[in-house]
Amino acid sequence: MAANEDAFPHRFAFVVLHPDTPLPDKDEVDEFFCPGFWKGPDFKTFKSNYYFDWPSPGDWYELDLEKLDEASETVAILRLGRVRAGDAWTEFPLFDDPIAPFLARLRAGGYPLLPGVDRDRGWALSKLAVWAYDPDDVDEFLATVERFLVRMGGVLIDPEVLDVAGFRVRFGR
Repeated sequence: MAANEDAFPHRFAFVVLHPDTPLPDKDEVDEFFCPGFWKGPDFKTFKSNYYFDWPSPGDWYELDLEKLDEASETVAILRLGRVRAGDAWTEFPLFDDPIAPFLARLRAGGYPLLPGVDRDRGWALSKLAVWAYDPDDVDEFLATVERFLVRMGGVLIDPEVLDVAGFRVRFGR
């Protein structure tokens, strides 16, 4: 990645446990995930795979979106990596973070029950993160995470366990 993530003053990352349901399809990605990032002077999505032709729309698992300014400098980054039951991934796509601790806690019954999700099947884990200079980009990211929790029927499990109502209270949504 061209942008140095450590240079950004605002950084947030969340892990969401949710049923294994399709992500927004390629025709709605730009309206669902930080719409302002797509509408700026320019953007990059080189490491993303949402626009590939998948057997089922919403089967994609990587979104790496860089918001660029007028000088084509990266001013914010949104990243999503999803792992589903049955995948061979040991880390979140686009991240160097292992999924094993989350799976161990899931299998030990350490997360709230979700319809269609059990310890061995029906689950998906998605990591969403933002790096930004502007607090407004962070606000847009938090709105995206809230939409994601609602649409996917999930719960935040890292850095803390929160359902959508708890997320709204904690992050002033």
